[in-house]
Amino acid sequence: VFARRVGVRDPHWNPELRRFDWKRVVLASIPAHVERAAVDEIALPWPEPEEPPKPKVNTVLDTPSETVLKITYQPPTLTAIGKQKPGPADEGAYIKTLFNPSPRGFDESRPMELHLMKELSNPHGRAKKQARWQAARQRKTDLLKKYITRELLNQGDRTAREARAEAVFKWRQQMEEERRVEKKRRWFTAERLARIARKAKRKQRKAEKQKERLTQLVLKEAPNQVIPTSSKRQRA
Repeated sequence: VFARRVGVRDPHWNPELRRFDWKRVVLASIPAHVERAAVDEIALPWPEPEEPPKPKVNTVLDTPSETVLKITYQPPTLTAIGKQKPGPADEGAYIKTLFNPSPRGFDESRPMELHLMKELSNPHGRAKKQARWQAARQRKTDLLKKYITRELLNQGDRTAREARAEAVFKWRQQMEEERRVEKKRRWFTAERLARIARKAKRKQRKAEKQKERLTQLVLKEAPNQVIPTSSKRQRA
């Protein structure tokens, strides 16, 4: 029996699947003399979705489950309390071992987490930026204290207040000079330096061409020209 015409019943919104659902009923069938039950409409169920075939395991690209479950991490061996703590592993030897796995005397039990933390950490993260800002602020404070101490030691006829004020003035001048130097350093980007180099090269090439044209310039003799005496002697 085949359904020739299908109808829709009970359309509704399914909040779980977030889509519209409805029931299908058979309005006309082939052949038409289908014996119906007590109900007038025959429900037409939705076809069951076929599960896609599972792909075969590729041993080249896929990692076997036993390899995934295998424990490969060996924690570093810690010494007892009171003894000397083990130092970090040699980063150079570790990198050489990656490219050439031949025995090089590299101890895998040494704590390598320090190198991994330095390599995988984001230098532009919030914590790193805050640490750099705090270090720069601490440096400015230490520099101000250094200027004040130097001026108080060489106080002379000045009062302590005047010496401290002069130290603050010199410190501000130093900060302004560092700000100008840093601004100039940031201005000279790689693109600007390349553009300046191209302009200088183009200007030098233009000057050389102009000098070559003047060197090879030959004037025709005319009545309104005066030949220097040195040139006359050379011609004679």
